[in-house]
Amino acid sequence: MRTQYPLLAFIASIILISHSSCRLRNDDGISNPLIPVKVVRTDWEDMESVIRSSGTITTASEQKLSFRTGGIISKIYVKEGHSVKKGQLLAELNMTEVNASLHQAEELFMKASRDFERIENLFRDTVATLEQLQNVRTAKELAASSLEIARFNQNHSYIRAPHNGLIFKKIAHENEMIAPGYPVFLFGSANGSWQVRVNVTDRDIVAIGLGDSATISLDAYPDQSISGRIAERAAISNPFTGLFMLVIQLDHTDLGLLAGMIARTRMFPSRKNTALSIPIESLLEVNGKEAVVHVLKDNRGVRRNIEILRIEGDKVFIRSGLEEGEEVVTQGTNFIKANSRLEIISDSPMP
Repeated sequence: MRTQYPLLAFIASIILISHSSCRLRNDDGISNPLIPVKVVRTDWEDMESVIRSSGTITTASEQKLSFRTGGIISKIYVKEGHSVKKGQLLAELNMTEVNASLHQAEELFMKASRDFERIENLFRDTVATLEQLQNVRTAKELAASSLEIARFNQNHSYIRAPHNGLIFKKIAHENEMIAPGYPVFLFGSANGSWQVRVNVTDRDIVAIGLGDSATISLDAYPDQSISGRIAERAAISNPFTGLFMLVIQLDHTDLGLLAGMIARTRMFPSRKNTALSIPIESLLEVNGKEAVVHVLKDNRGVRRNIEILRIEGDKVFIRSGLEEGEEVVTQGTNFIKANSRLEIISDSPMP
């Protein structure tokens, strides 16, 4: 029995030494357990360049209709939303002053014509001088011009529909005094196609070009969409908002569109932009456009600060901080410590 005690003591000492050595190895990191991770190699990829905005439906041939002359509006024959035919009378001025001006111009022309005829006869009889003849000829021509202006003003004291179309808005009302050229109606031609006007930022305006495709969705028709093309592109921003206007020309549709409908648009630039991309699950400590990832180096995870360019779905496009071909940890990154050794399970392809 005595011989067993030294043997037991020897075994106990061996176990204690082994346990102590294991603790030392753990402390210095040599025997840290392997952390299983998945990684992906950074590569260049086309960004899904979709520009989203919203605007209102309008017609391509929207016009402001007005009187040529000023005066008091005598009668307005249509209301907002009315469909009108080409040539239909929409409004007229009080014609008292206009007709008086026309009558005056007619009388002056008749007098100038009589004066010219009399002086012309006297000139043939060598009684009137050439200067007198030239003066009455000039007076007759001026009277003819005044008569033409008066007749023009009379014709344009009425507003008629230039085409078949719709009255979008009535701006003035009966018995109001209105100045020449001031709009009375906002008119949209039924013969013109529909379009959407949207505003975009300076970053988006340089990406989109004329002819690029777009799709338009409306709350009134939630299950349907309309295709279109970029028809106009502003060359200067709105001084108040700093935004640039785009005009999307809609393709033919049988949907019952109305001016003023709210439209949500998705525009697709034909010019593609590329950037390095990684899966979104690679990100750590995201703060706005800045984030942290673990990059694989010598079987260890090295923290790297990156700048995010754009996030599209489950992909993150990188502005700076990574280079092509570097391996970024996508799974297991939360378990990585300062001296952790990594075991790559498999290279995960880009989703």
